Amino acid sequence: MKAVFIRTLTTMFRPINTILYFLISTIGIVVIAIFSQKDFKAMEFYIRQFQMSSIQMFYLLIFFWFCGILLTLSIIVHSSGVFSTEESEGTMRILLSKPIKRYDMVLGKLLGVFVGHLIYISSSVLFAVIIYGIISGMDPDIYSYIAKQVPFFILYGVLISYCVSSVGYFLSSLFKKRIVSIVFLAIFLVVVFGAFPMLRMTISQYTYETFHLYIFDINYHLGQIFTSLSNLLTNTTFGNAGKQIMSVFMGTYKLVPFDPDLSTITNSLFIESNYINGLLLLFSYLGISTGLYYMVFLRMGKKDIS
Repeated sequence: MKAVFIRTLTTMFRPINTILYFLISTIGIVVIAIFSQKDFKAMEFYIRQFQMSSIQMFYLLIFFWFCGILLTLSIIVHSSGVFSTEESEGTMRILLSKPIKRYDMVLGKLLGVFVGHLIYISSSVLFAVIIYGIISGMDPDIYSYIAKQVPFFILYGVLISYCVSSVGYFLSSLFKKRIVSIVFLAIFLVVVFGAFPMLRMTISQYTYETFHLYIFDINYHLGQIFTSLSNLLTNTTFGNAGKQIMSVFMGTYKLVPFDPDLSTITNSLFIESNYINGLLLLFSYLGISTGLYYMVFLRMGKKDIS
């Protein structure tokens, strides 16, 4: 198993793959950091609002970019062909001809990819914190606060990697052609981080709730998991501007009717949607993913490699 683990892990860090990953990740960091820098200058008389704006922008960067689009792209590259590529190229027979059990081979591959994703996620989040702080020129107190959230960001990324990768592994164990996994995960990426947020912006909140569309909205599920873990592990709070952004990109907040005639006007125009409990969603996805991993072991243990 050790040899398979090392071989799989090494494959994930081929120079071209690593360079492209950090190049693409840097683009996202720089764009958001520059935007925040301009935001600083425009809001120099509103320090509190600016502080929350900086924190919420970085949270959005983690959720939507690093642990969303970029992580899914990494899974497409590294997880979608973990078994099917070996089969189509004929190297699976060579690998199984060596004194190694099938289950050890599968476990070695899964652990290799998992550790590789952990390294990618950890390094990119740390890199993001450093670059974001340098370019945006944020207040040291805000920078220190964001830096303290790094373990939470990494934990969330690892959980999402575990869940989404299970789909890629399962499809890779079913089909000899890697293209099937790539197409499915690419559709998943577009739907979750494109179609669902656009749907929420297009239809009314009443329609979304009446037809219980949140049951199928995976983007909302991930956002609810992210928000629930954040509430559990950090003390981060957001103003209306941050809640409005998250209502669009995560669906975790919704607009409440505003009555100007009320004698006491609350400062919260957005409240948590809480259609489904975030921790319940987390454990549900972890359970489904664990089931997929189990089926991968069964499938590869009985599969005819000829």
